[in-house]
Amino acid sequence: MQLTAALTTFLLGTSTATIILGNAKYSNGNKDTAVWIQGEDPCAYTFLGHGSPCDFGPFALPNGSTYRFAGCDVPGQRFVLENGDGSFNSEARFNEVNGLVNCQNGAGSE
Repeated sequence: MQLTAALTTFLLGTSTATIILGNAKYSNGNKDTAVWIQGEDPCAYTFLGHGSPCDFGPFALPNGSTYRFAGCDVPGQRFVLENGDGSFNSEARFNEVNGLVNCQNGAGSE
């Protein structure tokens, strides 16, 4: 499995953690929407389904916090990271990352 380098990062309010959103691509053609905390093992990503990250709803990360994405594909709305309760956390910043992460038998957590 190859994890494509994240294309969107979020700086979380006061926590200084950076949430990375990317795709995990498998040799069988399957593609997962994946999220992880920068600096942690991207191969242990949290699974967010196969479509838009806004469709998944709240998700928990290993830092003990719950988040959700909002504003996906909505004209005039910002693509943002919200806290699990729906309050604003941060706006997305596009940071293209070069290269791929190759994971041995990689699978995310649901």
